[in-house]
Amino acid sequence: MKNTKGQNLALYLPIAVLIGYVVWWLGINLANWPSRENYTDTYSLVALTGSIAGIIVGKKWGLFRSRFGRTLSFFAVGLFMQFLGQFIYGLYFRIGHVELAFPSVGDIPFLLSGVFYTLAIYSLLKVIVHKGSIFKPRAVLVASAALTLLLSWLMYISFLHLAIHDERGTIYSVVNAAYPIIQ
Repeated sequence: MKNTKGQNLALYLPIAVLIGYVVWWLGINLANWPSRENYTDTYSLVALTGSIAGIIVGKKWGLFRSRFGRTLSFFAVGLFMQFLGQFIYGLYFRIGHVELAFPSVGDIPFLLSGVFYTLAIYSLLKVIVHKGSIFKPRAVLVASAALTLLLSWLMYISFLHLAIHDERGTIYSVVNAAYPIIQ
């Protein structure tokens, strides 16, 4: 299948935006350019352009109607949630003059992005693991579950038990625990 002009733009726009932000970052850190706060507040545009590109390219694969299209769509929605979370935090900072809004409404899309990335990886596994492939679905599922449980246990004994007992209140404890578990 040949890409249309819109699909070609969708593929190159995120790369162009990323290159622009890398140059900006280098300018801030090596040449003392101003606008560190503007950089931080607008960097989410990289995720937004990636999300738009994912939806445009995902249309070619049928979006949620095919396995690979579903994978691309979940990644695109996850990127959009990243954009939305950072946008909300930018609004808190710029309009509300809140340095660190934690926990806040902005945490909801950030946490949802992990859910959508997990769904995307699950969909990708369904694309890769099929009957007749070298990967055995049950073996992949058992290995994934065992590794996830091992990593969760290691996270808990390393630092999560400290975050769960936050003296600031229950909501802090819940969000502190939710981030590493979902991500």
